Amino acid sequence: MKNRLYMIIFGLIFICTSSVNGENRDLFNEGIKYYDSKKYEKALKCFLNVEKKIKNENVYFNIGNCYFKLGKIGLAILYYERAKKFSPKDPDIIHNLKFAKSKIKNNSEFSKNLYEKFALYWENNFGVYLFKYFVVCSYVLFVFLIFMARKSLKTKKLRYFLYFIILSVCFAYSLFIGRVNNEIFAKKGIVIGKKAQICFSPNETVAFEVYEGMKFKILKERDGWYFIELPDGKCGYIRKSEVGII
Repeated sequence: MKNRLYMIIFGLIFICTSSVNGENRDLFNEGIKYYDSKKYEKALKCFLNVEKKIKNENVYFNIGNCYFKLGKIGLAILYYERAKKFSPKDPDIIHNLKFAKSKIKNNSEFSKNLYEKFALYWENNFGVYLFKYFVVCSYVLFVFLIFMARKSLKTKKLRYFLYFIILSVCFAYSLFIGRVNNEIFAKKGIVIGKKAQICFSPNETVAFEVYEGMKFKILKERDGWYFIELPDGKCGYIRKSEVGII
C-alpha cells in the first residue's frame, strides 16, 4: 500500500486545514511518527484519541491504515468507508479501500435497481453530504420555471398546460429522488470480526454466516441485534457487537 507518503501528505493537510487545538495536533503528529516507525498499535491509539474530538477523512484514513497493518481488515474497511463519505473522490482513500476489499471473501455493492445504482454513483462521485443541497437546488429550479412560465406566457391555456407539465415532472422527480434519498442515507454497516452468524430471529437458528469486511444495510434494531440486508438480498439478524456503523 502507498502508505508512508500519503501519511505525510494527509498529516500536512490535517495540520493546515483542521481547527484542532494543540493537544490534538500533537497527538496526530505523534501517531504519524509511530506509524512511520512501524509501531502501529501506538499509532492507532493516538489516532483514536484524536477521533474523539475530530472526525474527518484525514483521521479516518490514518485509522484505517493502522488497522490494515494490524491485520484487522474489517475495521480498516470500516474506517476507509467513513473517510470516503467525507471525500468520495480522493484517490488515496479509493486505492486503499479497494486494496482492503480485495482481501475479503465478498465485496459486492448494492446496485440491483435504478435507485441503488444512482445512489452508488452519487456516493462514489459527490458524497452523501452534498445530496441534500442538490435536492434543494433542484426544487428551487422547479419554482423558477413556474415563475418564468407565468411571466412569459400570456395565454391562460398555455400557461396552465405548462404548469401541469412542470408539476407532473416535479411529482415524478419527487418519487424518484425520495427512493434515492432512502438508499443514500440508509444505515450501513461492516462486519468487523473474522465472521459472524446471521440468525432468522434473535437468539434462534443460524441461517448463514457472513465474513469480515462485508457491507450491508441495517433495516432495524432489536434488543442488541440489527436486522440486515446483504447485497444479494439475503436478510437476517446479527449481533450489534459484530458490526461497525459506517
